[in-house]
Amino acid sequence: MDSNNETLFQENDIANIEFYEGVKYMITCSICLDIIKDPIQCDKCQHCFCSNCAKQLKNCPFRCQNNKFVPSIICKNLLAKLIIRCKCGKEIGYDFIKKHKNEECSCIDFKEKYIELKKNMIKKLKK
Repeated sequence: MDSNNETLFQENDIANIEFYEGVKYMITCSICLDIIKDPIQCDKCQHCFCSNCAKQLKNCPFRCQNNKFVPSIICKNLLAKLIIRCKCGKEIGYDFIKKHKNEECSCIDFKEKYIELKKNMIKKLKK
């Protein structure tokens, strides 16, 4: 997996977002249950996932027997409008999270724990 993509968000960032509940499901990856990173969607059922999460699986996790994923323009546009409140207190636009985490954030390093949790989730989904 691309380690740059894995470190964009804290483990529970999805819980720290304040917006209408109706939008939350549209930007939540059904595999890692976090904010979608580099969004792609199943060509058949149109569910959105993190590109790294979906590429780890042979078929869509919604059992639609599809293995073709395409970029999700709608999800990408929604994410571009998203503002996330980091645990350090700063509010950051989705497109600037990576820079914030790598250069500015004063939060405790969570990278190793997050990567391990994500790997375990993907292993369970492959079974």
